[in-house]
Amino acid sequence: MLPKKGNNKPKAAKKRANLPKPKPGKVSFARALARAQNLDNPVKELACSQQDPWSCTECVPDGAPGATCFSVKEKIILTTGTTGTTCSMAMNPDPTNLMATNTGASITAPSYPAANSWTSATSLATISSVYSSYRIVSGGMKMTYTGNTQTDQGTIVAGLVPSYVPLSSFNGLSITAACQLFNYYRSYPVRNGSVVTWRSSDFEDMAQWKSIDSATSTFNLATKAPYLLVLAYSCSQNQTIFDCECIFNFEGRLKNQTFLAGGIQSGRTSRSVPGWYEKLKAVINQFEPVIPVIGGAITGFASGGPSGALLGAFGALSNGLAAPGVLGGSGKGPRFRP
Repeated sequence: MLPKKGNNKPKAAKKRANLPKPKPGKVSFARALARAQNLDNPVKELACSQQDPWSCTECVPDGAPGATCFSVKEKIILTTGTTGTTCSMAMNPDPTNLMATNTGASITAPSYPAANSWTSATSLATISSVYSSYRIVSGGMKMTYTGNTQTDQGTIVAGLVPSYVPLSSFNGLSITAACQLFNYYRSYPVRNGSVVTWRSSDFEDMAQWKSIDSATSTFNLATKAPYLLVLAYSCSQNQTIFDCECIFNFEGRLKNQTFLAGGIQSGRTSRSVPGWYEKLKAVINQFEPVIPVIGGAITGFASGGPSGALLGAFGALSNGLAAPGVLGGSGKGPRFRP
């Protein structure tokens, strides 16, 4: 008796989409993109904000009520003095102690005396009238060289400094000695400029509410969180060196949490996402926190390096920054959620 005709072949196993394994020390574009797309939306927006704080932001996704997001922006021009070859700037994620600059001075090394104090944000009065405390979301400094090709000598060092290293520690240091104090840094020719973005050192840097102080602190004191610092050495004398665009995004706890002006009631900023910090770090740690404004970034994509993964997974703008629309979805900038 002949068997019935039919397809007696065993079913073929479904093929698994295996992502390519990156080389040691390098990030696969496919893996980085997959990780970004699998994130919860609030964490995705937060990761986008930490990579490109100028274009998008998100409140800390732990469901804290009575808070909104706000941004602090500063634009500074850094120059060298008549006989000076150094200029620099620090940005601290603290509205009361926001920035410190060396500009227009005839110095050959950073000058941050212990007795001098940080400068507050220009919008501090408004911030302190609305918010009782704040949390850090993201931040960055974009240093664009504005001189000509005949005066573009020098080296720029940009990175993140641990909170326990006071700014006065950099006073009078050579470039070699200064680099040893950073948590992370990169150095480039001055003509290339640099974009450096803030990263948290631990969970408390972002989750802990910090008070808005009424008085500034001196350079010899530790800061509440890691801060950004850019140093330029061996520059041309008496020249305009950098156009600096600086930003910090914060989440602020409203002083009036029942009704705001016009009868607007405050509520939760975003839904709570369990393990949001670990999910955030798993993605954001794959990407370089410091890149040049001009040159180097596109080469990284071709070689599969960290900058390449940044440009591939997040998209790229002409200035070397990550495009927020791919990771964050909207890219509409800060969203205020009363």
